[in-house]
Amino acid sequence: MTKIKICGVTLVEDALYCAQLKADFLGFIFYPLSKRYIEVKKAEKIIDSLDNNTKTVGVFVNEKASVINKIAADLNLNYVQLHGIEPVETCNKIKVPYIKNIRSIKEVDIYKNASYYLVDAIDTTNWGGVGKLSDWSLARKIKDKGKKLILSGGLNKDNINLAIEKVEPNVVDICSSLEKIPGIKNHSSIKDFFDRIKLAKE
Repeated sequence: MTKIKICGVTLVEDALYCAQLKADFLGFIFYPLSKRYIEVKKAEKIIDSLDNNTKTVGVFVNEKASVINKIAADLNLNYVQLHGIEPVETCNKIKVPYIKNIRSIKEVDIYKNASYYLVDAIDTTNWGGVGKLSDWSLARKIKDKGKKLILSGGLNKDNINLAIEKVEPNVVDICSSLEKIPGIKNHSSIKDFFDRIKLAKE
């Protein structure tokens, strides 16, 4: 069964709506240059409003392991997502399960301790959330190696069924296509997306 991760959450009402629809993961972006950046205290209020059925993910870009570990501990995060070009030494210092954004199949063996491997559209300015399709062929290679895969990048209600059919990801990660503006979700778009996912599962 394909799980769903909604990223770039900044509002309590958006988080609760996604949880009501049974999103499996919610992502909170702690990269200060992101349009969807959220302060730790604000994220804490949102996370405290959730039940334990929704996993929380803190997203970081080229951050120090000490900073990541402190935020992860303070918020009791289930996962951290390392979305930059973090050295493996940094990744190995992370004290909670981590998701690693990768750009080549060779990196699967480099970041061998990752819980999930994430494939997103390559973008070193915004580091994700730009609505462009990722490399599905790379994603498929990761899946074929028997690794846990998160597919991100340009997914929407019109291409999600094809993505699930072709790539068979463990998790699909959606952000920009479900927004009114960066960081503010469109509940109607979220409902449409979940309905399409439901059809893909049936």
